[in-house]
Amino acid sequence: MFALVDCNSFYASCEQVFRPDLRGKPVVVLSNNDGFIVSRTREAKALGIPDLAAYFQVEDLLQKHEVAVFSSNYPLYGDLSARVMTTLKSFSPNIEVYSIDEMFLDLDGIRTDFSTLAHDIKDTLWRHVRIPVGVGIAPTKVLSKLANRAAKTIPKANGVCVLNTSHKQQWLMQRMPVIKVWGIAKRLAIRLEAMNIKTAWDLAHANPKIVRRRTSVCVERIIQELNGIPCLELEDAPGAKKQIYCTRSFEHKTTDLQPILNAI
Repeated sequence: MFALVDCNSFYASCEQVFRPDLRGKPVVVLSNNDGFIVSRTREAKALGIPDLAAYFQVEDLLQKHEVAVFSSNYPLYGDLSARVMTTLKSFSPNIEVYSIDEMFLDLDGIRTDFSTLAHDIKDTLWRHVRIPVGVGIAPTKVLSKLANRAAKTIPKANGVCVLNTSHKQQWLMQRMPVIKVWGIAKRLAIRLEAMNIKTAWDLAHANPKIVRRRTSVCVERIIQELNGIPCLELEDAPGAKKQIYCTRSFEHKTTDLQPILNAI
């Protein structure tokens, strides 16, 4: 079994650690130069504030609802991420730090009730770091990703989802659009939908060899993972980046050419 622990609205949650008065209130964090919104709390999302929206486009909406706005503080986020990951290592010796706010844990050999373990992980991180998380547990990494999404989007799940039976897996996959499957991007989802594969359940029951010929071996592995057959192992270290982007934006909407030329 694998567990995927994913922090909720991580950058915004980090700001709330030192501003507990903002818990339960709308908070957003802006990108470099305060150009775009890169993190929103659940309360901010409920106000209709879109992800990656330019700040100037939603500034009036933010002010209207008295949303707390923060500039990015990456040293702070890195420090709290390290605390989260250190805490998670106490639950399993075999881990993969997938991103600044996500970690896979290999639960092979751990003999316990997985629902109890998931709640213990969630509660421990809150006590030790004050960061809210979602915990998804399943037989494969792809299924644990789906479980984590369910944990964070289904209110009754209360931040925890354990897919330890075929019935639970079927129920969730039948309701999960194929584009929500880990590794399926927008263009690939369009190609799969043209093959009448619209949900995770459809993908799990597609012919893997035919899908591989029309897409790639990666999608074949995803099909195997959706059927509970592990094909993706934990990675001890992240792979080397193939591209590096350094992006900047203007603080205010720019309609004149000269400021752009000056910046270039």
